[in-house]
Amino acid sequence: MLGEYEIVRGSVRDWELFRRYHYRTDKRLYFVDKVYLFLHIYGEVRRKVGIVVYTYPKANCRMRDEVLSDYYLHFDKGLKMTVLNRECRRLSRIVIAPSYRGAGLGTKLVRVTMPMVGVRFIDTVAKMGRWSGFLERAGMAKVGEEENYYLWKREREKKLGARSEKREGRGKR
Repeated sequence: MLGEYEIVRGSVRDWELFRRYHYRTDKRLYFVDKVYLFLHIYGEVRRKVGIVVYTYPKANCRMRDEVLSDYYLHFDKGLKMTVLNRECRRLSRIVIAPSYRGAGLGTKLVRVTMPMVGVRFIDTVAKMGRWSGFLERAGMAKVGEEENYYLWKREREKKLGARSEKREGRGKR
């Protein structure tokens, strides 16, 4: 795998190139916000070798509600979804082409793109990631053992400690 790599914005249409490599049977994408591609550049050739898809958050997620209760507990349902849609995304799909797997490209793709999504939190429920640990290497924290729930927070959020500091930080945008 000589050559260089680049991460660029993609589109939902790019998913068609990778869907056959994904383990999910439904393989459809819903409520997509951002798609990023991992390109392998070798001379004049630019080959798409990986994709990550970020979607808007699900309305109901028990683990997210438990972990982020300090942020969203006081909102009614309608306002909660408005705030979640503004501040959260779900890492919905990550696929690396089979011949490129095992080289850390999935970790790099997730680690580099999470800050580019531009939200406060990114979560995911990993079915396959629990065996490889790449989500943790990419900067996400495993929160739930039972559901394999992972959460990423922007650095400015990670530095906030006490509950009162979180509230103050939220108001200073």
